[in-house]
Amino acid sequence: MTKMNGLLVCLLLLGVALKVCRAQPGQPCGPIAASQCPNGVPCLDRPRPPDAPLSVPDVVCDCSTIERIGPLCDMNTLGHNGPEAFITCYGNGCRSGIFESRNYPELYPNQWSSTYQLYIPGAYSIEFHFVGEVGFSVEKVKDRLYIGTGLVYDFDLLRRVNDSSPTTVGGVQARFFDNATLFIPSPSYPNPFAIESDTAWLRFETDRSIRYVGWRLQWTSNVDEFPPLIVGCPTTDMIETVAGVATSVVVTWVEPIADDVNRPVSSQSTHRPGQRFFVGTTTVVYTFSDRFGNSDTCEFRVIVTEDDDDAPIIVNCPTTDIRETVSGVETSVVVTWVEPTYYDESIPISSHSTHRPGQNFDLGTTTVVYTFSDRFGNSATCEFRVVVSEVDDVAPIIVNCPTTDIRETVVAGVETSAVVTWVEPIALDESLPVSSLSTHRPGQTFDLGTTTVVYTFGDRFGNSDTCAFRVIVTEVSNIQPTVSDCPPNIVRVVELGIPFLSVSWTIPMAVDSSGSPVTVTNTHNPGDDFPAGKTTVVTYIFEDGAGNSAMCVFDVQVNEETPPGPNVVILVVIAVVAVIIVVVVCFILAKCVKCRRCQKDEPSDDPAQFNNQAFTGSPSDADPKDASDTPPVAQGPHPNHYDHQIHPPSPYYTIPEDLPPRI
Repeated sequence: MTKMNGLLVCLLLLGVALKVCRAQPGQPCGPIAASQCPNGVPCLDRPRPPDAPLSVPDVVCDCSTIERIGPLCDMNTLGHNGPEAFITCYGNGCRSGIFESRNYPELYPNQWSSTYQLYIPGAYSIEFHFVGEVGFSVEKVKDRLYIGTGLVYDFDLLRRVNDSSPTTVGGVQARFFDNATLFIPSPSYPNPFAIESDTAWLRFETDRSIRYVGWRLQWTSNVDEFPPLIVGCPTTDMIETVAGVATSVVVTWVEPIADDVNRPVSSQSTHRPGQRFFVGTTTVVYTFSDRFGNSDTCEFRVIVTEDDDDAPIIVNCPTTDIRETVSGVETSVVVTWVEPTYYDESIPISSHSTHRPGQNFDLGTTTVVYTFSDRFGNSATCEFRVVVSEVDDVAPIIVNCPTTDIRETVVAGVETSAVVTWVEPIALDESLPVSSLSTHRPGQTFDLGTTTVVYTFGDRFGNSDTCAFRVIVTEVSNIQPTVSDCPPNIVRVVELGIPFLSVSWTIPMAVDSSGSPVTVTNTHNPGDDFPAGKTTVVTYIFEDGAGNSAMCVFDVQVNEETPPGPNVVILVVIAVVAVIIVVVVCFILAKCVKCRRCQKDEPSDDPAQFNNQAFTGSPSDADPKDASDTPPVAQGPHPNHYDHQIHPPSPYYTIPEDLPPRI
């Protein structure tokens, strides 16, 4: 029961601490307070006056970017009839400054509205002075300048304020200024004035008619930065004792007081004289604050002791092992936990631990011990284990595993095995070392046929992977491959002027008596272009695995057409002349035959006229009984000789013996 009462005291002290630890005026708000401002606008702390209700905000939001008014930007600016400016000055940098109308000292615009807001943290008064080289000039009645306290105004209520003396409307103290509030001589200004507040606002509106130079307003502030002065704060602990079964005692003291230049001063305390205090140490806190948030505290302790034979009570001691894992090359890990706490009637309590959260723990099991002791020698321990183990479920990564078969050849009838070598694969793994096993090693002898080589890599966690490939040993003979379909020499003709000709042929083939693959190397391929006027040698080389080779060689000759030369022209001319001569001779012979017929019909007394006449034909052609005009039929020469005489029946016809042969 007494320990539970002590726990309640601790909670009460925590609440007091939260109240005391509040931000100073003008400091940026904390996250919770800032949430009161809309749209994420800047937020400043403004301590609530001691006598103010809770409905009064304890923050000020800078509403300039969203053109609203009020501590929380929750009110619209009303009454403007044209463009509007929104100007603010919030924070400790605003203890003095200047606001002025637009374009000052030039003429301000028509139909213009401006809102100005001022927050000076810790200020208890603000003094205003109109300044400027051209004075103050605002059109009477139609153009209006209002100045008031706070950060909120009601435009409709402001119409009731008509002079520079403070007027309270709607709970707001306001003043009105135009040229009617001036005093002489020129340049003239309204009288300076002051307000008792840390906030102020200005509202300036113009109509659509006459324009004036406007105004410039300078302000200074009186800021209270000093906390209240505390008197009578106890300077030593108040110690009380209890005996037997008693767990608490009533304690009393003279309460401290405080004074401040800015009254009133509020006070709060965690405890009051005459309250009952339980065994243990209780901190009593008095907090004194003025209306500007300046505060100071008075703290002292009330210690109630007893005779104690009970060990401290440990809270939050882990009841199970704390387990962590590492992988790869790691050998330790940072381990954390919620530290155990204690409760004891007799304070203070000393504590000791072998390890703390956040330390590195190596692989294995480590025992962590917390020891708590009170001032009476009573102690208790909290003990638990931190177990760090390795874990790895990833197989080793194999590098350089052959991806194709490894082939070797032997001479048929001479060898039956071959020594084969290769670059051995290796394995990478986070958990070292990595073991390896293989069915074969480089440099071993492999028989004819196919042998599968397997490498197995494993880590110390049982993860493994394999690399497998084949070694193939085949026979080859010393007989060269047999070539088939080797093309003969190829001759092609192209027209004169064509530089190349595509030539195709049947691709020759070759086989090896051992059945092993044959490699082919060739200088040209079917369809290649070959130069005109040249002979190109095409070569195919066939080689088996034993190095035996055979060749197929043929020529590809591309000829150009030959143009006619001078000799050809002469021969053509001679042939033409010969043809002409033959035609002329035939024509003459035909005339001669006709003339002879004429002589037959009219015999001549001169036999010499027939000496140079030739006659060819059948015997019937010379029959004088044939009186028709049918010309004689030409007969070919006798096959055995060229001269064949026809003897006419008339003694008047004589055939010369030197008659030329028939053509």
